[in-house]
Amino acid sequence: MKFRGILALALGLGVLLLARPALAYEYPVPIYVSNEDDILELYFAQDITEEEQNQLLKLLQEPIELNSATREDIYNLPGITWSMADAIIARRKTTPFRRLNDVKRVPGVSADIIMQIKSFVDIVPPKAPKAAKGKKPKKGKAPKKSFEVFEGIRGTVNYTVMDEVKPGDVDGPEMSIRLQAKDRAGNSAGTSLLLQNSISSVSWHDTTNTTGPVSIWKSERNGTLVCEVLDPVSGKMVDGPCKGDNTDIPVELDGVSRYLKTDGETYRVPLPKFYVSHKEDQWGAILGSYQVGFGQRLVFDTTGQRFPSGFQPDIDVYQGYGTVSYSRGLTGVAGYYKFFDTGGLSLVATPFFSYYRYDVNQYDLKHRNTDLPADDPNYIESYAILTPTRSLNGVDYYRKVYGRYNGGMDQMIAGANVTLGLWDRSHIGVTGYYGTTSFNLGDPNTTFAESSDYPEDRTDFGAVGLDFAYNIIKPLTIYAEGASADSGGLAAIIKAIFETPRVAVEGSARYLANDFDNPMARGEA
Repeated sequence: MKFRGILALALGLGVLLLARPALAYEYPVPIYVSNEDDILELYFAQDITEEEQNQLLKLLQEPIELNSATREDIYNLPGITWSMADAIIARRKTTPFRRLNDVKRVPGVSADIIMQIKSFVDIVPPKAPKAAKGKKPKKGKAPKKSFEVFEGIRGTVNYTVMDEVKPGDVDGPEMSIRLQAKDRAGNSAGTSLLLQNSISSVSWHDTTNTTGPVSIWKSERNGTLVCEVLDPVSGKMVDGPCKGDNTDIPVELDGVSRYLKTDGETYRVPLPKFYVSHKEDQWGAILGSYQVGFGQRLVFDTTGQRFPSGFQPDIDVYQGYGTVSYSRGLTGVAGYYKFFDTGGLSLVATPFFSYYRYDVNQYDLKHRNTDLPADDPNYIESYAILTPTRSLNGVDYYRKVYGRYNGGMDQMIAGANVTLGLWDRSHIGVTGYYGTTSFNLGDPNTTFAESSDYPEDRTDFGAVGLDFAYNIIKPLTIYAEGASADSGGLAAIIKAIFETPRVAVEGSARYLANDFDNPMARGEA
């Protein structure tokens, strides 16, 4: 994500020739899954990447509704090509789908494709026409008035327990529960709740301004007390024996003269994710947690989709080796409004706003040592998180722990996209946003690490860009986007996709300047 200190120019050209029916969202293996465990097995076997795992988990947890999904949403399904997506949309305009088997009647959609998409789609049949006024109901059981309030409402509940069994493992199992409901009127709501292994709240300490035996720490290997000592040959700190008089234990260590202290590991329940949403043809809105993205993903994208186009609910729960975690989406409000849609032309505006307190990985944050000049190699210091472990001869020893700073960062983001649709495959869009962050560790000189997604030299950031798609002829479409970060860094991408029923060719090129440090351009940067 960050490009400081690496090549100023990142230019890639790729051409893909497929001897198969057209180009689709390419997964390395066919996706035959029915639950989250199946997706995790593909990831653990290294058949799919982490990004592909997350994309499939999102599709599984939030299936797309084929009778209302956008062209881009349909294309993100495993095995679906642009031609199939267009054929599905053309079919539903005349004959809406009532069951999954109806999709087999779409040209090009084979039984194998149905097997791949069945876990990621939802079919909501169109409403039945109302009975004529005065017409008596058919003979049989009387209508159940008490259940009418639930008519057309669909709900899902997912509950997961994860644990990694290994020698010396003292962590408890992690758990998640996810609930979601939607109806035919475009309303939906959901929430998710986690139970995680974590570290307790941290407090900032600066031993240059305070007193106490807080600058001494130790590492523990297999229960053995090991003190770090200075190697006179290499000049580095290495593991050494702890003598009874502690004379070999240094009282000043890099990263420990200023450090974060915690009482130790703990179980915790982070703030739940939730959302309520309503969507219609002309307008829609969401309140709560969501993901949003536009264009070729150079200005703003948290969805991970190849062609994002707006916002979607986010109560996703990702699973790892015995861990559960939330995705890094937004929390706030977003909406869209369609000003007009006639004669092949449309104009849609999508504003969004987010404010939330996020957990932050330890390796993503560092301390800016203002006691040193900015060009000093030790100007940026890594944090050490220490927790008490034992006392030896009256001296308190600490060990390093690793984890996430709970609620370590507040983030505000506001932005918008305006897209002018020209016809089915062509559009022009403008996207811009502004974001700011603040930290909650008690250290006024907290900064981002250079390896993190965010700029380490400022807490305010933003970007603006222009994207377009142009369908030159039916088989050939050009996609492009140019973006500028607030740092002045520029980026651009262009793609050409040529697709026929039997063969497809895709070519792309990218330019990413050294100072294009836009943290929300996750897809391409």
